[in-house]
Amino acid sequence: VQYFTVSPGPDDTLLMTSSRSQGDVDQWVATKPGVFKLAGGDDTLVFLDKSRGQYQTAYIGSLASIGLLRSPWYATPSFNLSLLAICLIMFLTGILAAPVGLFGLRIKPAKDERRQWLRRAARWVAFSFCLLTILYVLGSGSLYVALNSKPGGDFAPLLILTQVARVGVLLALAMVALCYFVWRGKYWSLTGRIHYMLLTVAAWAFIGFELVWRLLG
Repeated sequence: VQYFTVSPGPDDTLLMTSSRSQGDVDQWVATKPGVFKLAGGDDTLVFLDKSRGQYQTAYIGSLASIGLLRSPWYATPSFNLSLLAICLIMFLTGILAAPVGLFGLRIKPAKDERRQWLRRAARWVAFSFCLLTILYVLGSGSLYVALNSKPGGDFAPLLILTQVARVGVLLALAMVALCYFVWRGKYWSLTGRIHYMLLTVAAWAFIGFELVWRLLG
């Protein structure tokens, strides 16, 4: 995925950076409304589909076959990277909490085997999701670096990672149901239940991240 950041410059110019430009900034000079020419070059930037005072699409002459779409706030790299960082921190707490029983320090005794089973299932489903997701992120990062250093490499690992992400969706669905039973049965302390709820919210926030970047196939 390649994204561009456009900001106003001096004297009716635009400044544009690309996620692949390594910090280089291109300056575009206005020639007519919605049309800009690259300073010191022959390339042209054209904005189209103006709505509510803002252009929604743009085309660069040298990349005419690829349209640039205006991203909503929830699809901007800055928001998504912040969201990803928060989610990963939460998932790390989930990995640390499950094995040692930190979901609730004053665990309410189970009155029957069903409650005991649900309490144990809730803990280990959350642990499995957190561990799987962190491994998925590490694997995706390694694959991204490998493909950028060697274009045209093997894309088979990408298919495997997509399947891993889909398994994560199933685990997140289970977490929603188990979160309901955790609160209804008051299986753990209030702190433990809030932690589990936050893990569930973080799980679905991460799935939203995957949907925005089309990582689920």
